[in-house]
Amino acid sequence: MDYINRLDNFDGPAVGEVAVEAQLYEEAFAIFKKFNLNVQAVNVLLDNIQSIERAVEFAFRVEEDAVWSQVAKAQLREGLVSDAIESFIRADDETQFLDVIRAAEDANVYHDLVKYLLMVRQKVKEPKVDGELIFAYAKIDRLGEIEEFILMPNVANLQNVGDRLFDDALYEAAKIIFAFISNWAKLACTLVKLKQFQGAFKDVVVKVANVELYYKAVHFYLQEHPDLINDVLHVLALRVDHTLRLLTEMRIVRYRAVLPIGVVSAPLPLEIGR
Repeated sequence: MDYINRLDNFDGPAVGEVAVEAQLYEEAFAIFKKFNLNVQAVNVLLDNIQSIERAVEFAFRVEEDAVWSQVAKAQLREGLVSDAIESFIRADDETQFLDVIRAAEDANVYHDLVKYLLMVRQKVKEPKVDGELIFAYAKIDRLGEIEEFILMPNVANLQNVGDRLFDDALYEAAKIIFAFISNWAKLACTLVKLKQFQGAFKDVVVKVANVELYYKAVHFYLQEHPDLINDVLHVLALRVDHTLRLLTEMRIVRYRAVLPIGVVSAPLPLEIGR
């Protein structure tokens, strides 16, 4: 290998490629390194010699973004997700964010994903990135960061994020989102899931100006806690008169059919017509 270091008057890139074709991988690596062709050099370590460990050592030595990017991609392919995220951050490389998100979720490394997405969103404005950042915060129970984040400029589709949080039983985070976007019907359902029954209707349903929405919420409440229907009906009565002024005709679902006999003691409107 010393002869490579002694020789100078030759076409390094061309000779390096010939060495790769001849499977002289250590010689190829030495040639590329000699001519500061660091991306080609690290690719020999990754693709031919197949040593991620040596590639990482080389990346630390040369400290080039393009070299770290190659290392990060190789680590991601090998399932070394946390290491890959660290390398992508070192590379300041946001281009693979979709692959990183999928891999991080599969590996359940949401702490690392948060760090990566914070870097990515400095470079791109993508609803996917901001939405995934909120979801990652929720997965690691950083609810304060969610509250701060949604108050800042962002491009997340908050309705979709809230629905996803609810579907994944991340109800505390979903509550923050639904309250922020004033989706009172979904917030009521979320509060029921959290067993925060007082808030579910006294603080939420009475804010709804759409009778269809809060009857959907009532229906959800009946499915989850029919034993508490009396509390619901008393609260509902506070808004019925106001809401009916907005309607020309309204029919209410006959809820008696879904309740055990004896559950209802409060007045239950079976039908409101013309």
